[in-house]
Amino acid sequence: MITGQHYIGGHWCGEPQTTNTSFNPAQNAALPWCFAEAGQSELHNLTEQASAAFALYRDVTASARADFLDTIAAELQQRKADIVSSMVLETALTAARAETELGRTCNQLRLFASELRQLGEDADESLQN
Repeated sequence: MITGQHYIGGHWCGEPQTTNTSFNPAQNAALPWCFAEAGQSELHNLTEQASAAFALYRDVTASARADFLDTIAAELQQRKADIVSSMVLETALTAARAETELGRTCNQLRLFASELRQLGEDADESLQN
């Protein structure tokens, strides 16, 4: 579901504006959903939240990072129908091509997860530095 808001620090924020719309290139027309503008305070909040998240995430083990990537891939797959329909509208790709692109993304996430698991403790040590 497209909300048009920003998701920062675990919270939805920003009010969508009618001047910030998505576009359908196949029909040369704006799509019905609008997006919020990020101002200086949102950008500052975003960078602060990202910095805090990195401080925590850098200590996460390779195995936990792998699980995280697998979870992202699974969530994308669960939302496949919505993602593909949005991709078709916003890019003019065919549904088959959009599904291929989504599948490629999920496979790359799973590949990186697999690599993290294979590296195990060596990855944990490298990630700490």
